[in-house]
Amino acid sequence: GIHSLDMLRMEAGMPRIGVDITPGRYTPVRASLVWTLDQKKMREHLMFGWQKLFFQLAKGPKVRRVMLVVDGPVHAGCKLLSNPHRQPIGDVVSTAWSPALKSRVAMAYVRPEYAKAMMHVLINVPYNLPTYKMRSKAIKHWTKVGNLRSAYRRIVPAYVTPMPIVPHKYPEPAKQRESKARTRSFAPDAGNNNKRRGEAPTSPGRLPHVSSRLPLGSVGREQSSGRAMR
Repeated sequence: GIHSLDMLRMEAGMPRIGVDITPGRYTPVRASLVWTLDQKKMREHLMFGWQKLFFQLAKGPKVRRVMLVVDGPVHAGCKLLSNPHRQPIGDVVSTAWSPALKSRVAMAYVRPEYAKAMMHVLINVPYNLPTYKMRSKAIKHWTKVGNLRSAYRRIVPAYVTPMPIVPHKYPEPAKQRESKARTRSFAPDAGNNNKRRGEAPTSPGRLPHVSSRLPLGSVGREQSSGRAMR
């Protein structure tokens, strides 16, 4: 169901519109989707928001979408903290279990200086307030603080991992298969077979060299046979 699709898209590093990408808040530059932009349309000013995209490409975005490997339970809405100073640096937008890594992974937006592979961060996971044994003044205080509260929480370690977690193996289009077929050699396994036999590998697309010289014994036989025929 939906949980299986979440696992697949999280391992593939693909965001979900409305969950990971909020319309009007995150641009393709912030969402690490620059490869989807048409540069020709941007240069000819045919794309909506081309001024903002050019500005973010030149100056750099304020936040970037990254993938995190988490060592504990985490949910969307948790705050990311720097390690070890515990300063707020971003937010978690979605989480899922990764069967490939045997661990929970999360997608988050962090500052560009922390969007590096193997960068260790902390995640502030808040608990539900025990309102049944708290005073009204304390409830108002901790509710006002929000997800950055220093009590009724748990600190979960995490680190940034490159995307995608699992390499893509999508079917190639027909045009891409045709272009790759032109560059392939006629005998791709010829070199491997020669290596097994102990011979020198042949260059792709060429036949092995055949010597035009005859053995010494065959020359004498041809001369003798020619005299006998005369």
